[in-house]
Amino acid sequence: MATAIEVIEVPPYVSDEEEDVNDNVHIERKKRAKKKQRKWMKEMVFKNADEAEQAVANEGQWSEYYTNTTSYGKKKVFRCNRVKRRGNQCGAGIYLLFNSTNEEVVLFRDTSEHTHDLIQQKCTRIADDVKVVIKEFYELDENIFRERFPLSRFKILTLEIVEK
Repeated sequence: MATAIEVIEVPPYVSDEEEDVNDNVHIERKKRAKKKQRKWMKEMVFKNADEAEQAVANEGQWSEYYTNTTSYGKKKVFRCNRVKRRGNQCGAGIYLLFNSTNEEVVLFRDTSEHTHDLIQQKCTRIADDVKVVIKEFYELDENIFRERFPLSRFKILTLEIVEK
């Protein structure tokens, strides 16, 4: 008994929806901000690392930002600590270059001015006016606190504070 097998080639299935999705996919990438080009001016030369670190600490406005090791030596960059570390940074900056060939440490300062006053900080705390109103409600008698009137008064006061 011989059976004949017939081979039929079927084209791959492609739906209309799949074609539309693949053709119209546009990946939106967030553009990176341009890196700020700083102009560094040599300011002072210290005899050793302790003197340099003490001079930076005495200014009282610098926090260590990052450290790089280069062929010239170790470079320790400081940022203005009048703004938070996460977020927009002040335009001013300094760095110490610990020379790899000798004990000298060179202080370089950025030529740009401080901009920490212009940077707005997000307020994540409860305003002091709102805290006072909340304390007033806790000091009230419990029966009055359960009434509807103080709650509506609280809403009005908070709206006035928010509008300011």
